[in-house]
Amino acid sequence: MAMIRTTLCFFSLALRPWLLAATLLTAGWLPAQTYTTIKELGGRQAKLFEQAREASGMNKLEEARAKLDQLLETTPNCIDGWLMRAGVQHDLGDLAAAERDYEQALALSADYYPLGFYQLGLTELKQEKFDEAATHLQAFLNTGAGKPDTRQRAARYLENTAFAAEAMRQPVPFAPYTLGDSVNTPGAEYFPVLTVDGKSLIYTARVEGQEDFFFSARRPDGSWGKGQPIAGANTEQNEGTQTISADGKRILFTSCGREDGLGSCDLYESALVKGRWTAARNLGPTVNSGSWDSQPSLSADGRLLFFSSERAGGKGGRDLWVARKGSNGQWTRPENLGDSLNTALNEQAPFIHPDGQTLYFMSEGHPGMGKSDIFISRRQPDGQWGKPQNLGYPINTTAEEGGLFVDLAGATAYFTLNVAKHNEAVNFNIFAFELPAHLRPKPCTYVSGRVTDDRRQPLGGAIVRLFADGNAAPLMELAADESGAFLVVLPTGQNYAFEAAAPGFAFYSDRFELVEVKNIDEAYKLDIALSALKPSTTAEPAPVVLKNVLFKTGSAELLAASEAELGRLLELLARYPQLRVRINGHTDDVGNDADNQQLSEARAKAVYNWLEGKGIETDRLAYAGFGESRPLVPNDSPENRAVNRRTEFEILSAAQ
Repeated sequence: MAMIRTTLCFFSLALRPWLLAATLLTAGWLPAQTYTTIKELGGRQAKLFEQAREASGMNKLEEARAKLDQLLETTPNCIDGWLMRAGVQHDLGDLAAAERDYEQALALSADYYPLGFYQLGLTELKQEKFDEAATHLQAFLNTGAGKPDTRQRAARYLENTAFAAEAMRQPVPFAPYTLGDSVNTPGAEYFPVLTVDGKSLIYTARVEGQEDFFFSARRPDGSWGKGQPIAGANTEQNEGTQTISADGKRILFTSCGREDGLGSCDLYESALVKGRWTAARNLGPTVNSGSWDSQPSLSADGRLLFFSSERAGGKGGRDLWVARKGSNGQWTRPENLGDSLNTALNEQAPFIHPDGQTLYFMSEGHPGMGKSDIFISRRQPDGQWGKPQNLGYPINTTAEEGGLFVDLAGATAYFTLNVAKHNEAVNFNIFAFELPAHLRPKPCTYVSGRVTDDRRQPLGGAIVRLFADGNAAPLMELAADESGAFLVVLPTGQNYAFEAAAPGFAFYSDRFELVEVKNIDEAYKLDIALSALKPSTTAEPAPVVLKNVLFKTGSAELLAASEAELGRLLELLARYPQLRVRINGHTDDVGNDADNQQLSEARAKAVYNWLEGKGIETDRLAYAGFGESRPLVPNDSPENRAVNRRTEFEILSAAQ
C-alpha cells in the first residue's frame, strides 16, 4: 500500500505473495506422498510455472491461475504448483480454494514447506474456521521452522483463535453507515476527527496521490456537506493523521520526508490565526525522534499528546507514547505508556476521548480477531491505564481495524473501511456507527463564549479556569484568543466551578452541575463582561455573583465546597489593597419576607466573617441582605429560583 504509506502506514493488504522454499524439515503431521518440485519439472510444465510466476509478479492473477491450472492438470503431484496456486487463489479472494490448495500441498509433503501450515492457518482464520486454524497454527509451531517474528505472530494468532471463537458467540451491536458521497469518493478518505461542537469533520483525503486535509460541515439535517480542502494547512507535501484542539484553533498532524524532519515521519503543528492557518512547525527533538513518529491525539485540555512511535525504549514494534505540556507551554519528553497497553508487536492510532479517561487504540499484540483490532482502556484512580478490552465482534474482524474516533457525547464512533473489492486498488471511505453502551466513554459537553470588558471590548488573553467542585487547583487553564473567545470541555459525572479573569478586572464566576446528567442536549454559551476594578467613566460595575459560594439548605452555614471560590475573592482583595466590597445576600420567594430577609443577611455576614478571619480589614468590607426583593429572573420555576438564591460582591471603592 505504498501509495498512502506516508501517513496511513498501519493498513496493509492481506498475506504477502507466496515465496517458494525447499527447506527439508520434519513436522511429523501427515504421511508424505510422492511429490515433484519445480526443479524436477522440464519442458512445457516448467514453462507454465515460470509464466505463472511472471503473471503473478505483475498482478495478473487470473492469468497466473490459468497457467497453474494447466500445470496441475498434467502434473498433479507438483507441490510448488499447489503452493503457488494457493497464494494466487488467496490474493484473488477465493479463500476456500486457497485452503484446498494448501491442504493438497501439505498432503503431498508436510516437510517440504512448513510455512504452509502457517499460511493455511491464516487462510482458515480469515474464513473464521477457528478450530481448524488452531490445529494448523499449532502444527506450524511444532515444526520449529520460521523466523522468530513469524513464530511469534503464529503464537499470537493461535491465541486469537480462542478469543475469536468466543467473541463470535457473543457479538456486539454493530450497524455501520457511510458518511455519504459528499465526503466519500472513488479516491480515499481516512482518519476522521470532529471538532468538539460536532459541526465540522476533518479528515485526510488522497487526490491523485497527494494527501491533504479536507473538512466537511454538518448540515441542519445531520448529513455532511461537500468536502473541501483546508486552505493554508495543505502544502505540496503530504499531510495526514491529524488531531484538532478542542477550540478548533490548532491541528497537529503527521508528515513524512520533510527537509526539517528528524525521522522518517514527524509530528507537526499548524495554528489558526486571524482566520488563516500558519505554516506547519515541527514539534522538535523533544517530541520527535530519529524514527517513525505518527498518529497524534490531543487531549481536550491540550495538555497531553498521545501518539505512536517506533523510537528506542519501547516494548517492541510501534508503541503508544504521551508527551505532556509543561507550565512553560513546552512539551516534555514523551513517556512510554507501559506494559498494560504496549506489547512486543504494534500498538497504533491512539485516540483519547474528551473525557480524559478513555483511550481507544489498535493493537496486534493483545488477544483479538485477527491481524489488528481496536481496544479500549480506561484510566484508573491511580492514574494508570487499565487492562485493554477488545471492542468485540463484528466491530473487530479477521481483517485489520483501526483509526477510531468517538464524538463528544460518546455515542457515535467514526472509522475507516476499505470498500474496494478484493484485488482492486485500496479505497478507504469513512463510516460511522453507534457505539455499544459498555464501550462508551463518559459523555461530555462544553462551555464556550467570549470575554469582554464592561464596554464590550474583547479581552484577548483573559484567563479561563475550570475547577473540580471545591478544589483550589484548576483542572485546566487557558487564555482566550484575540477576540476573547474560549471553549472548555466538561466531562459529565462531577460538578465544576468556572472562572474568567483578567488583570484589572473583577473575576466572573459560574457553576456547572453535571454529577447527575446522563444526556447532553446542548452546550453552554456564555457572554462574559468583566467589571473594571479601577475608576471608570462608565456605569457602576455590576455585582459579581459568587456561584460557587454554597450554604446548607435554609441555613447560613457555608459548605466546604465554598472555600475554593472564597479563596479566589480573598486573593483578589489581597492583590488590590484599596479595593472595598460589599457582600450581598439574596433569596428566592419561598417562605415569608421576614425569614428571607434574615437568611440573606446571615449568609452575607457569614462571607464577611470568613474574609475578616483571613485578615481582610473590616473597613474594606460591608455586607447587606436583600431577601427576595431583587430577583434576577421571575421566581416561576425551580431553575429560576436557584438563580435568584445567590451571594455576590459589589465594588464600593475601586482600586487605584
